Amino acid sequence: MASTTSFNWETPDDTDLVKDGAAAIRTLGNSIDTSMTDLLGGTTGQILSKASGTDMDFTWAAPATPTTVGCALFANALAFAYTANTDVVIPFASETFDTDSFHSTVTNTSRITIPSGKGGNYKINGFLGITGIGSTYSILKIFKNGATLTAEGLFQGGFVRAASGASSDILNGTVTLPLVAGDYIELVYLGNTATGTHTSYAQFSAILLP
Repeated sequence: MASTTSFNWETPDDTDLVKDGAAAIRTLGNSIDTSMTDLLGGTTGQILSKASGTDMDFTWAAPATPTTVGCALFANALAFAYTANTDVVIPFASETFDTDSFHSTVTNTSRITIPSGKGGNYKINGFLGITGIGSTYSILKIFKNGATLTAEGLFQGGFVRAASGASSDILNGTVTLPLVAGDYIELVYLGNTATGTHTSYAQFSAILLP
């Protein structure tokens, strides 16, 4: 008897008798049926994946659920001192989530620090609203390891005038940064805000991109 090249399924030789044809077809069919056993089953939404390195060894499984890696921080009604024309690093005492201890609410609360084994490209989001300041310019930016980033770390800013005549700055933006374990980033405000304590609302997040 001959056999197929890839799966070694048994097939009849050219010289086999016609009367042996039915048995040969049955043997070939059983071989194919056995090889395809793992393709049976499964339910709606499952995917077929390799169970091992063995040929034709498959299993049905639910698709992997994407896992979020990173953290999101916020500060509500933060009474914080600003100094005109000076970089001001924003502290964050609260977290929406933190998957791998990126942030501490006790020590260096302004920092998002990349943990060991979590280096990669991060999507960084920042938002800052400051009430009653009367600025003519405002910039929201990112510090990396305590230093100002240039173009890739600057966000666009805007201004909102309240009905009372007092001004508020609303700034937000998104950047993507390559970060390695040990790097830390901070949200920083720079403007000619009147020196003194102003109420702020802020959000800051870093999410590892797949």
